[in-house]
Amino acid sequence: MSSQGRLFCYGTLQLDEVFQRVCGAKRLSRPALLENHASYVMQGENYPGLHYEEGQQVNGCLYHGIDSNMWRKLDRFEGQEYTRKIVTVTLPVTGRIVRAQVYMLKPAFRAKLSRRAWSKQQFRRKHLSQFLQAHCQ
Repeated sequence: MSSQGRLFCYGTLQLDEVFQRVCGAKRLSRPALLENHASYVMQGENYPGLHYEEGQQVNGCLYHGIDSNMWRKLDRFEGQEYTRKIVTVTLPVTGRIVRAQVYMLKPAFRAKLSRRAWSKQQFRRKHLSQFLQAHCQ
């Protein structure tokens, strides 16, 4: 089961506006679930970080068709705090389990995680416009 070309997103990249600005292309996504991980807002920021946490789960989306040029753009966008890992996610609609890559917070930066849950709806409403200007030029 290959993860080639699949990306699980749990934060800002779930929003089409962010994904398209970062990658320069549009991709369709499906709802997906990552078990035994948690996502919290980074201290002093309005975006989340992901780390392994037994018994927790993260709702997100799964993109297909990520090519090498898009991976380069995504790596640059995610920066030094994150590293790509291969994970197994579940597609709730079908129950299918697939491998995908995800940007996980590096251990050296875990102290920057708050314990506050990140909300896609709240981010869209309060921070999206400013985030696009600051991080997606």
